[in-house]
Amino acid sequence: MKKSVEVGIVLLVLFALLSNFQLLYKAARFDFQFIEIDEYENRFENLKKALPSRGVVGYMTDREPLEISQDVIALAAYYLIQYSLAPLIVVNSLEHNLIIGNFYETEVDGKILEDKGLILVKDFGDGIMLIKRQNK
Repeated sequence: MKKSVEVGIVLLVLFALLSNFQLLYKAARFDFQFIEIDEYENRFENLKKALPSRGVVGYMTDREPLEISQDVIALAAYYLIQYSLAPLIVVNSLEHNLIIGNFYETEVDGKILEDKGLILVKDFGDGIMLIKRQNK
């Protein structure tokens, strides 16, 4: 094998390991103990009553979709919503009729929703919203 190919493979492996170590470091720094699952589930109790018991709903946050997978806290929040609303399936997508909004900035500009073709159905407070797609 050529020396340049070997160097390229080594660099690729090093970058992959560095990326994984960064994620592991962020996860190690994050204190998961502060999240009480019961408390988190209670946060979605009113939302759960407004949703169908089964099916698929979308999910949005004020974090970018790519950022969710790279942000330990946003990813934990997404997984906890999935857990709290099971057996309803929550998908990180705006392509469904009903969408759950989980916003870190509790004041959401209605223009953001409108620009994405979405309408606020109900604001449950604490950054939790039920949103639907506009009919076109």
